[in-house]
Amino acid sequence: MNHTPRSHTHHTRTARTTRSTLLLAGLGVVIVGLAGCAATATTGDPAITTGPSGSATTASDSQMSPTPTATTPTSGTSASSTTSAGGSSAPGRCGVDTLSASTTKDLHTDVDIDVPVTITNTGSAACTIQGWPGVSFVGGGNGAQIGPGANLDRQTPHTTVTLSPGAAAHFVLHVTRPGDGSNASCAPRSADGLRVIPPGSTRSLFVEAPGYQACSSDLPPTMSVTGIQAGAA
Repeated sequence: MNHTPRSHTHHTRTARTTRSTLLLAGLGVVIVGLAGCAATATTGDPAITTGPSGSATTASDSQMSPTPTATTPTSGTSASSTTSAGGSSAPGRCGVDTLSASTTKDLHTDVDIDVPVTITNTGSAACTIQGWPGVSFVGGGNGAQIGPGANLDRQTPHTTVTLSPGAAAHFVLHVTRPGDGSNASCAPRSADGLRVIPPGSTRSLFVEAPGYQACSSDLPPTMSVTGIQAGAA
């Protein structure tokens, strides 16, 4: 009887079947593992551009939004319009607090006269003066105006004059009809002197000139005044 060979053949086939099954199972594990690795690599790519550091985004932001350049003018630029190249302030307008007015003309006369009046800078800083002064006679010991003020002779020069401390400018008052008392319509009154209002001012200087007989009536002005010019009279 041949029982032994059959048993051996049966066991051999069973072993081969088992090895094949294990081999296939192992291959399956390897394939699944490789698939998992591929999936991990695929899902990992976006992390390069969306990582917490955000370096790519930061660089893009810096290019799209560069640091602005300041264009607001400095205080030094705005101040340059009132400051000379040397850094000193430009002279301001002369005020009555730093001016004096005087004349050497004797007004004791009954004829047409020209009265030169000198204006001097008595302050410690330079200043400017330009235009025509307001001029009228005053009297009564209280500065009351006598008659109308002088007309402005606009045909005369009137350039801006810069007065350094102690420097002088002048104008000329022309009186065409002195009030000598011979004309009743003039209603002459004795003047104490002249009121002089510098250009651009509402305050006045006083020029002593006692004894002049000024017309107090409302006749047309009998005086005219030139523009202020450089130099003493």
